[in-house]
Amino acid sequence: MPIFIHNPEAPLLLAAGLWATDGTFTIITVKGKDAAGEVHDRMPMLLDDTLLGDWLNPAGLSPKDGTALLKEVRDGSDRIAGRLGTRPVTRELNNVRTVRRDDPTLLDPVELVAF
Repeated sequence: MPIFIHNPEAPLLLAAGLWATDGTFTIITVKGKDAAGEVHDRMPMLLDDTLLGDWLNPAGLSPKDGTALLKEVRDGSDRIAGRLGTRPVTRELNNVRTVRRDDPTLLDPVELVAF
């Protein structure tokens, strides 16, 4: 069953990642916490929007400043994880060939049926 993981206080979750000059990228993951940890043992390291500018423009940071920024991002990720909520949503999300990505009903809660 697909699970919608969201922050009820914010419309977007920002994930910390690294981009390489060859166009590849990676999302930094951490141990799943709180509601996200109930769904999976790993989760993206979430980025507090107040740190977005520093994360996206680290030019000129010394290694010490970079280490401090990473700690701030990690601490912020833990705070955001504590606000996350989850709910089951339709299985239609699993079919990438036919799903209408602009259909807002895809995120409507569904009831789980016990067998």
